[in-house]
Amino acid sequence: GKLAAELTRRLSSNGLSVASLPITADSDTAVAVFEKFASAECPLSVLIADEAVTATDETYLPQALTVHRVLQAWLSRLPEDQLVRGTLVGLTNVGSDFGWTSPVLHPASGGIAGLCKALQREFTALRVLVLDAPVGEPAQLVATALQRELDAETHDLEVSWIRQRRRAVRIVERRPRPLAEAAPRRGGSWIVT
Repeated sequence: GKLAAELTRRLSSNGLSVASLPITADSDTAVAVFEKFASAECPLSVLIADEAVTATDETYLPQALTVHRVLQAWLSRLPEDQLVRGTLVGLTNVGSDFGWTSPVLHPASGGIAGLCKALQREFTALRVLVLDAPVGEPAQLVATALQRELDAETHDLEVSWIRQRRRAVRIVERRPRPLAEAAPRRGGSWIVT
């Protein structure tokens, strides 16, 4: 698609070896295409899933399994020294705010985000970024946002960009309000955990 083509062009111009794989319900074909890229003399630096999974309910699971199989194949072939320098990017379109306030248009994007976060826990040396952008955002703007994130000193896991405005999901510490002391009520049901 347009986004994959724009990302491939930009990242290749920075000297990276880029592969853009079609994500379909046929995971065997996608893995075979990946194997062709992976067996080339130049080591693969960046793997782009061509088109975010925007499938219907009937095709979502096979496409999600394709993404999973290709990522497994890529990570199993990546040498340890490249894993430390590597970055896995999941591009999603959950509505540009990870579904917090806007309706979720593509639930499969939530699956991609979850898979990326799970891989970050499993491969702690690997930098993982989930970039959420709204459906219809121009490919050039999304590519620019991704380039900014890859060049940034900060390493936020979940970032959204909408109309060139950045948002990041972070845990905010809050002190609990003090509770007034009170004696337990008599009667009723109690659950102790």
